[in-house]
Amino acid sequence: MRVVTREGVVEFIRSHGGRLYVCADLMRCTGPKCTFFSSSLEPPAEHHAFRRFAGGGFDFYFSDEGLEAPTELRLELGGWRKRRISVYEGFSWVMADEPPEEPNGDR
Repeated sequence: MRVVTREGVVEFIRSHGGRLYVCADLMRCTGPKCTFFSSSLEPPAEHHAFRRFAGGGFDFYFSDEGLEAPTELRLELGGWRKRRISVYEGFSWVMADEPPEEPNGDR
């Protein structure tokens, strides 16, 4: 699994113990199935079968709960008052590091 981080994420995880726990949760309703991800810097109270991935300066623990693991996850630092890590599947959320081009091509 490839993990892509935005600016500040790795430093935030390191400053809070160096571990990130992510759980996948399949939501079903009348429409298409959707997978949501919850994240925590502490192990969750309820039991999960985590797989450990090391690298990038922190330990990443992922529990897919029997679902097909994503090819790529993206991590972003969110929240203004209480900082948190937001997790997105690589293909369902588009991020742009550069501002959009102006209509006349100037930036």
